Amino acid sequence: MPYSKIYCNKSEVDSPFYEFNFVNPVFKSCNTKANGPEVQAKMEFNPISIPQKSRPREEVLDAMRSFGQEDPDYKSGKTWSLVYYLGEEYTQFLKDAYGMFFSANGLNPMAFKSLKRFESEVIRMTATLLHGDENVCGTMTAGGTESCLLAVKTYRDLAKSKRLPVGKPYH
Repeated sequence: MPYSKIYCNKSEVDSPFYEFNFVNPVFKSCNTKANGPEVQAKMEFNPISIPQKSRPREEVLDAMRSFGQEDPDYKSGKTWSLVYYLGEEYTQFLKDAYGMFFSANGLNPMAFKSLKRFESEVIRMTATLLHGDENVCGTMTAGGTESCLLAVKTYRDLAKSKRLPVGKPYH
């Protein structure tokens, strides 16, 4: 499988911290180079089809385990901000809790009242922690990027509601 290098931007090309190597089974080649503010990539597509027949359970799990062989050793504290690992006992607790609800659909709080309760309680706890009142509202997101985008959207909408010029820099 080919290895590829991705650089964040031209000013960071010489910094090994921002250089990421990854194996890409879908693309035969992925040559990237920093060119000004843009990153250009040329890729040759190598299609992967859905298998005609299922594979044995252990074969699938073995394959998945092998995919993680070059991942960082987060259990030994070799990462920062990527994983918050608190030990096997806590991991098992999380697996058990997740296993109770992993098939429930959080997009339908009318049908899955348990998920709505979890969301509401976390929002109320956060509001209390931050000294919010009964007017505080919120939502749960699935990840950091979604959370950041919703925060930006919220502030944009607030600025529009107060008739502040959105999109024009302040001097």
